[in-house]
Parts: sequence; C-alpha cells; structure tokens
Amino acid sequence: MICRLLGIVTLLSANVALHAANIFNVTGPTPFNITGEIADVISWGQSTAYTNVTITMPLADVTGGGPIGGVEATVYLMNQVGPGTTAANQVAAPVSILGLGASFTTRTLFSGLTLPPGNYYIVVVRTTTASAAVEGSSTPTVTAGSGVADRGDGVTFTLAGYPPASNFTPTPLQLPTNVFITVTGDATTLPPTPAPSSLILLLTGLAGAGLYGTTRKFARRG
Repeated sequence: MICRLLGIVTLLSANVALHAANIFNVTGPTPFNITGEIADVISWGQSTAYTNVTITMPLADVTGGGPIGGVEATVYLMNQVGPGTTAANQVAAPVSILGLGASFTTRTLFSGLTLPPGNYYIVVVRTTTASAAVEGSSTPTVTAGSGVADRGDGVTFTLAGYPPASNFTPTPLQLPTNVFITVTGDATTLPPTPAPSSLILLLTGLAGAGLYGTTRKFARRG
C-alpha cells in the first residue's frame, strides 16, 4: 500500500512528456541540390525543453563520376557557431557521414538527445564541395513546434581550424531557412501545481488507511 502511495506522489510530481512533437521541419516543392560551399549551417531556437530528440536530413554525394570513398561529411550539433566557438559548444559528439549515393536519402544525424531551451546549429562540413549535398527549396515551408523559431541558415567557403568557428554568411543567417531538415522529440513541461490542501488531505487519508490496514494485518498474526 505504501509503495502504491509513493507511486502516486511520484506521478503527481513528475514532468509530463508530450510525445511525437514536431520541433523543427523544413520542406518545400521542386527541391534542388545545395553544393559549392565547404560547409552549411542550419539553426533554430527553443524556449521549450525537448527530450528523445532525433535530427534527420536528406543528403547525397553528387560528386562527378560517382561518390567519393570514406568520410563524405562531418556533422556537428552546436549551441554556437562563428569566431570564438570551441568544442565546449558541442551539444553532441560530431557524426561522420559515409556511404551516400547520388540520390538524396534521409540520414539520421542524432537521436536520443535532450535539448534544453537555447539556440541550436547543425553544421554540415563536407570533405569536398560536392560530397555531401544538402537539399533545399526556393519556396520552403517551415513548420516549428511549440516555443520553437527558425533562426536561418548560412554557408562558408573557408573553414577555420575548428570548423564550427568559421565565418558563416550571411550574418545574421538568412531567413527563412531553405535547407531541408527534420527535428522531432517529446516536449516536456511541468504539470499545473495541484491545490495543496486537497492533495495533502487525499494523501494523508490514503496513508492513514494503508497504515491502519497494515497494523491490523500484523495484529491478527500475533
């Protein structure tokens, strides 16, 4: 009985997860390849925390003569980009992209993440300027979840020693984002605070009944 009561208290005080939420999604008609620059950045901002976050993007290796061998791109998830950015700004370990074909396929870049409120940047750093094309549209449709805003995208043609610290243009990033990306997860919010008097009375009554039942049970065995 006591364990059940503790379970009730835990449920009442726990965060409530709103499942299968769209966080940030960019699609559009008549998509095209985006290549030529050595790296792209795509960004969004959150005022809401999300858990179980998965980030996917369509990617393709459009190198003339066929895909290159080995690593075609390295993808970073950052909370900052530009000069002054360091590895301390990484939200997750960088991901190496291999095995791309000439046609766009959706690749999972990150999964199982918890993202608190803040700004986030996906940085796609290509091995060559065509080895990991991103897909976009000149008339994008941007769908943002609760507490989420598009923060734009940009490019760089010259990498800094630490790629996310490169100068990305335009500055600030262009809006709306026209690079396709999908970010999903579970929106996490605190439940409304219950009326303390009624909750305390309920739990006190249940606890009293449980203790009384336990006392009677042991008394009968005696």
